[in-house]
Amino acid sequence: MTPGPNLSCDDADGDGVCDAEDNCPDWSNPSQRDANGDGRGDACTCGDVNGNGVVNAVDVAHLARHLTRGGALHTPDLCDVVPSADGGGRKCNAGDLLGLAAGLTRNADLGSACRSHRRLEEHVLLRTGYGGDSFSRARIQELGIEEYILEQLDPTRIDDSAFEALIEPYRAGSFATLGKSVPLLESQFCNLANARCTDHIDRPDRVVANLAEVKFLRAIHSRRQLESVLLDFWLNHFNVDASQGIAAWAEGAYEDASLRPYLLGSFEDLLVEMTRSLAMLDYLDLRRSRAGNLNENFARELMELHSIGNVATFDEIDVQEVTRVLTGYTYGEDRVVEYRASRHDDGVKIVSIEDTDPWIFDGTLGCGNRPYTAFENESEVLLCLLARHPKTATRISRKLIARFVTETPSPAFVSRVREVWLATDGDIESVMREILLSTEFLSMAPVRNKVKRPLVLAASLARALGPGTEGRSSILLAPVTDARRVTSFNSIMGDLATMGEPLYQAAPPTGFPEASAAWASAGGVLFRINLADRLIAALGDPRPRWGIDADTNDANILDRLEAALLPGGLQAETREAVQAFLSSDLPTSATQGERVRQTASVLLSTPEFLLH
Repeated sequence: MTPGPNLSCDDADGDGVCDAEDNCPDWSNPSQRDANGDGRGDACTCGDVNGNGVVNAVDVAHLARHLTRGGALHTPDLCDVVPSADGGGRKCNAGDLLGLAAGLTRNADLGSACRSHRRLEEHVLLRTGYGGDSFSRARIQELGIEEYILEQLDPTRIDDSAFEALIEPYRAGSFATLGKSVPLLESQFCNLANARCTDHIDRPDRVVANLAEVKFLRAIHSRRQLESVLLDFWLNHFNVDASQGIAAWAEGAYEDASLRPYLLGSFEDLLVEMTRSLAMLDYLDLRRSRAGNLNENFARELMELHSIGNVATFDEIDVQEVTRVLTGYTYGEDRVVEYRASRHDDGVKIVSIEDTDPWIFDGTLGCGNRPYTAFENESEVLLCLLARHPKTATRISRKLIARFVTETPSPAFVSRVREVWLATDGDIESVMREILLSTEFLSMAPVRNKVKRPLVLAASLARALGPGTEGRSSILLAPVTDARRVTSFNSIMGDLATMGEPLYQAAPPTGFPEASAAWASAGGVLFRINLADRLIAALGDPRPRWGIDADTNDANILDRLEAALLPGGLQAETREAVQAFLSSDLPTSATQGERVRQTASVLLSTPEFLLH
């Protein structure tokens, strides 16, 4: 047996080396972390291979020597929690451990390294999804950060059948609305004695409410978390207010048929499908635009909001010309979108975008390597050109970076992502891969630098607390017709509306703002704190949920709650404040259950939870 410096133990596994395999104690303390669920604590508690109560350079150097001799670590140990030297998310190796050991000899803190890596894991879960739950945390620890991101970028690899089964009542139950055509929904909910159903007759509140409920359930329960976030992102980017007009009936089809299949595909396809969707045609009046009777609403928003942006990029003449190019789309009484050549303006149109040679639409203009004859109509040539334009590449790259990384990106970062966009003709998966595997994203710099939008906050609360809560402002996993569920959903949807984000009902074409400043008002923060408090109160006695019993002291209560609700950890000053609250501010007469409830509520109201 080969002991390390000051190492004293039995070679329990008989491999001839006295190491962490032998020294890690059997799992007993729920406040510690068991990353792989094998019943033993991992590196942040079990890295102390010489059993002296301190994880330091001696321990790390011993593990590194074990690896360089050809050994392998069979528990999570340091290689699951210490980032690799290149920061890429791969499992570390002997060289990484030796480097860490060298750092520790200069008084580096291994515990800090462990906490930083966990915080980075939580950062990834919060930006590529709606926060960690038991599945996603286990998955990111099993795969490593980089492989977890790559899996999320290919959602077809992820079995989401449990979530699909969860929302089946919205497809097949007595209140089902998902997957139904607009005429069928109109016949189901409208007063047909009034001829056609409009936004003035029996407005389809149930249809929109079902969409909102499914969106929230998707955020909480879908294992395809990045897909859920991107669907929200593109719905917001191509916003349609579902509280009015045909959009109230067509929003579901808009989401499922026009956007969802293209979330990680071609931006050109997104533009094309969005343009010819029933919901958008009605919302921005494109159906009313035809040769000789132009409506500029859609053309203006297409350029200003959906693609190149309006910063000295185009002028009013360009808006008029683009409007002429787009004429032809409409729909009839059957609510089926069609392109009618008789409505299209066949004259020559010239569109002059800044830094671009004029686009002359004369019946011969193509796009990329495709001739005009490869397109169904002239408008699709325009959409192809807009999707590939450098200004579109810059603007949408910056907007994606703002959502996933930082609202103040460096010009170099934007330029790098933009070049991927241009090189791939706007392939969203390639662009997202560049963003999510970037050093800028996989570093501590963007951690907790954004205020959570109300939807992100509410979903992350539900994921942090876990399933099965009941009561006001909580999510019930009961049948969709259950009166308690309806009451609960009405409450949480009302909470989101009060905080400024009524789902599917952003009135302006700009959608809900992404900027943190829009969600950082004092009143908004207070309501978020109250929401967390109500959710905790709905749990009843919360102690069994977190393995707390009568023998658990205050310090361990805080440890267990922090591990469960904020695995990324608290800042030292925040932890001190929460500890003081638990130890001093609560009345001595408070029951242990009340102390746990109040402490959990405080943790969910800290900046560490309200930010992501």
